[in-house]
Amino acid sequence: QLPYLCFFQMIEIPTECNETLFINLLDAHYAVSSNSIDDWRTYKVCYGSDQVEHPLIWLHPFNGRKSIYFDFRFASKIIDYSLSNGNLKVVDLNNVISELENLFSKANYYNHKWDEGDILIVDNYAAAHRANIGENDVSSRVLFRVATKGIYF
Repeated sequence: QLPYLCFFQMIEIPTECNETLFINLLDAHYAVSSNSIDDWRTYKVCYGSDQVEHPLIWLHPFNGRKSIYFDFRFASKIIDYSLSNGNLKVVDLNNVISELENLFSKANYYNHKWDEGDILIVDNYAAAHRANIGENDVSSRVLFRVATKGIYF
């Protein structure tokens, strides 16, 4: 189950790159090209070794707005369910990732620079996040994360 709200509390800040980027997935959906959005509505993304499928475009369960659902770290393949003859077509994952990276680089975002003790509350259905971690940063980062139970879709 995807958690609905995530609470993040920074306990120990790294010496370098102490920022986290949060991207608004609801707004990002509206920036997708009309050609892609038509295709993406029929795509399901497979995650992890158990190949759990989630739609690439889905409705936020509480506000009903369309949103993108994608996790760069765990996506293993994308299947197109648009074919009416029952045959499934596997989509080139790299092409979708490339388009999403381009889209997210232009998306509405919030970049949080952490101070010790900061607490952020995030709608996990509407935001994606990524820590900005430096290549040479070997200092510790201690961030507590607590999530509320979500709704499985």
